[in-house]
Amino acid sequence: MDTVNFIVMLTFACCTMAHAVATAIVAIYARYKVQYLSLAWIMGVFTMILLIITPYSASVANGHPGLLHPGMLLMFVVGTYLQSIYTFGITMPGFLQWERMWLYASPIIILGFISLVAFYPFGSLTKVYSFAELVDNILSPDLIMRIIALCMGIYYVVNIFRLPHRMAYKTTIPAYLVGYCTLLGLSSVLYIYVCFNYSPQGLCWYVGVFSALNMYLVFQTMDNMARSLPLPHIDEDDYLLDDDVDGNTQDDADARREEDFNERNLRCYHRVQHWMQTHRPAWCDYTFNRDRLCEETGINRQLMLQCLRSQGYNNVHEYLTLYRVEELRKLIKSGRLRTVTDCDMAGFATARTARLCFERIYGIPLDDYIEGKSKQN
Repeated sequence: MDTVNFIVMLTFACCTMAHAVATAIVAIYARYKVQYLSLAWIMGVFTMILLIITPYSASVANGHPGLLHPGMLLMFVVGTYLQSIYTFGITMPGFLQWERMWLYASPIIILGFISLVAFYPFGSLTKVYSFAELVDNILSPDLIMRIIALCMGIYYVVNIFRLPHRMAYKTTIPAYLVGYCTLLGLSSVLYIYVCFNYSPQGLCWYVGVFSALNMYLVFQTMDNMARSLPLPHIDEDDYLLDDDVDGNTQDDADARREEDFNERNLRCYHRVQHWMQTHRPAWCDYTFNRDRLCEETGINRQLMLQCLRSQGYNNVHEYLTLYRVEELRKLIKSGRLRTVTDCDMAGFATARTARLCFERIYGIPLDDYIEGKSKQN
């Protein structure tokens, strides 16, 4: 085995193992939270692709595919599609659905079907090994299809930024996602260079960068999950009064425990109320949820639910919704909110959610309320 062949095989084997480990880790989390399921599938697909390619490392090392080989372009467009779609679940929660993903992948499917039916059964593909040959055959149908595939891969990378701004109002893209997209774009430039000037070493560099990017996304996802871990459980028995163990009757101990229990719930509720009233911008962000409220107030999930239920709320979601609906009403009355599409100002992710919550609480359609207040103003 020559040195180049060994390097190619080692690179593909190491990257395959890295993706396999990442798939296993994310799959464990996906059993408990569906938000990790898409990432587990994506890493699994990459693992299978690398697992299939690795045994052919000798062919990769000694091959001469020429410029814009269709096989390399197929890997490029499929890879950029898979690397881009998971980011939508970060900037647009709920976007990743099977039907929508199949629709988003339809250009690849259509292009692949046309290429398979139009060229393979009826003739050989045009092979070019220099830019002069590429220019001479630029109007060849299969070369046109390859150029379309190249543009499609670039399109999927650009969409990481384009789609959130187009489909989600006032979307905030996290800094780490900006860095990921930038590096993904640079890695795509490297791959395009390899498509035009093929070398086994260049392909190994790309596969290494490609794997590092995927691992970065996996580890960043795990880091985000770690930041939202629940606070430690607090045992209610820790709140028993010291006098209860000094010979008092059971009834006195129970009465004092009940009084302490209610006082503790009231103190926690007052703490939550004070935080909500002094941190409006935080909960007006539609990504703010129960875990964030627990983290900001220093109250664990059990005590948070307990103190809110003691004041008549069913759960944290209902509590936040009431605050956001009241904020929505204030914005409408002040004239700062004139259309339902601006409901994110009050912490609602979609206009549909705002309509449902507003009508459930106030009993009138949100659009009618906005229209009535607009006429008064």
